[in-house]
Amino acid sequence: KIRPLPSDDSPAFTPPVSLATPSYLEAFGFIASSAEVWKSKKMSQLEEETVPSIQISVAGHLEKDDGHTWYLLECCLHVRRRGRMVFKVHWSLLRRLMHLREHLHQPVRDGLGRELYERLFHLTPFAQRGGLPGTTARLQEWCSALAACINARQVSPATTALALHFLETPMPTASLVSSPDSLDGMALATGPHAPRRSSASPPATASANDTEDGVWF
Repeated sequence: KIRPLPSDDSPAFTPPVSLATPSYLEAFGFIASSAEVWKSKKMSQLEEETVPSIQISVAGHLEKDDGHTWYLLECCLHVRRRGRMVFKVHWSLLRRLMHLREHLHQPVRDGLGRELYERLFHLTPFAQRGGLPGTTARLQEWCSALAACINARQVSPATTALALHFLETPMPTASLVSSPDSLDGMALATGPHAPRRSSASPPATASANDTEDGVWF
């Protein structure tokens, strides 16, 4: 079940503040020195111990009464620590093509620069304007490529933070890096979806009891 869609006059998407990027990412197990530099494995033993991975899929689309097409994104974030799964959460959300282009694709392209972007995404071009046939398939391939780039640290910490923020990734109840000891007995988040929040709400957290889902943009 997905909550009713917000109207188009809802507050616009707000990117995360650059200065908060390292601490924001740390909550998910990603370790960065700054908004632009990942911390190397040699600099951090925890980087080798805590391994986050995200999956982004475009499962289909919905034609709404307002004439707009909304695409269903299904996401999964899982984190392994010393080879053992310590956190896993699934969630879904709806986005229009304009949201994906303006608030995800454009920042990713700008952050990478033309040359690097074309090298990483030349096999998975972004969807064309107008919602033409094949849009869902193109979005699926592009989002899958983005997830691979995030997992391989081929995009900057700032771009990774923006993507996680745009997707409204549920935040673990404890940091997956700074509080590793508290995760030893941490249950995995259950249910097919995670809680969503409005733009005015505080960050959501995921726990074993989270079952609500919804939409935000």
